Amino acid sequence: MTLYFAERNNKDKRKEKLIHPFDGRVTPLDSTVLREHATQLAEKLSLEGVDYILGFAEGGLIPAYMVAEVAGIPFIGSYRVRLKLSHEIHFLENHSERAHHFIYGLHPGDTVVIVEDEITTGQTLLNVIAELESRQIKVKDIGLYILNCDQTVLQHFCDIGHQVKYLYSQTDIVKGFFDNVK
Repeated sequence: MTLYFAERNNKDKRKEKLIHPFDGRVTPLDSTVLREHATQLAEKLSLEGVDYILGFAEGGLIPAYMVAEVAGIPFIGSYRVRLKLSHEIHFLENHSERAHHFIYGLHPGDTVVIVEDEITTGQTLLNVIAELESRQIKVKDIGLYILNCDQTVLQHFCDIGHQVKYLYSQTDIVKGFFDNVK
């Protein structure tokens, strides 16, 4: 497996996209490898009393679903299309060409764990956490496959009472970890 940056050919504010082996959009998805990583991430997360694992379109859906699968917890994913349904939760992925996300099926009093494939600035996560908490939905934990930023980004989450758990950071990427995974 390899990990690399590809130039975006769209109107996103970010000019590069991290290509990784956890979502199957650019590189083939090996379900055995994904399950192994999802299991490792699930073991780091506080899952007791969690109602749902929450993932975000597009790249975060499969990684979050797999954590939900190995943990035996129902999965809810964001959608980029607005539906005429009640209990709509709207948040922005500011850097994206298609910035609007919608979540359906969550209600006040629910408890979620957010699972993402990777973060760069953390702003999307901060946006969704603020929106969920304003609706009395508890974010119990946050898990990432790849922390594609420096440790200062994690401080933003600590400042609002959340510790982000992750499998790989930029240090692992620099060392070429992904080139050696079979």
